[in-house]
Amino acid sequence: MQESHFIGSKINPNTTISRNDQNTEYPRTILETGSYELTTSLDGCSTNSSIFIEIEVGSTQLYIPTVFSPNLDGINDEFYPLGNLFEVLNFSIFDRWESLVHKEDAAWDGTYRKKDSPIGVYSFYLQIRNTRLDEVENHSGTFLLVR
Repeated sequence: MQESHFIGSKINPNTTISRNDQNTEYPRTILETGSYELTTSLDGCSTNSSIFIEIEVGSTQLYIPTVFSPNLDGINDEFYPLGNLFEVLNFSIFDRWESLVHKEDAAWDGTYRKKDSPIGVYSFYLQIRNTRLDEVENHSGTFLLVR
């Protein structure tokens, strides 16, 4: 599956455009990863611009917080992956002794056996299914619990 990305901005209609790939379409749709150069000229003045665009086909948009504060202030009170284009298959959290403190497909509220977990560094293991490509991805890392 090939994705496309639209790039362009408003420019004076009298502007002359040239590119390193001989494409004169402006604005244009980008279909491939690569370096794109653009030269614009107007009233005897020219400017060169270049940009590198990397197309990631079918990638998930995943954000995992690095700090978590379950203090009931309404901000970062639960630890859970955020983003889209994925489904959580396995979500596990471990304390610094590698003991499992949470294993559910739901957010962690910072408790273990109905008691507040201590401040410190925790690790997670996350397995997701990329819903675009129907592929399984594994992620792991650490985060800080503060109160």
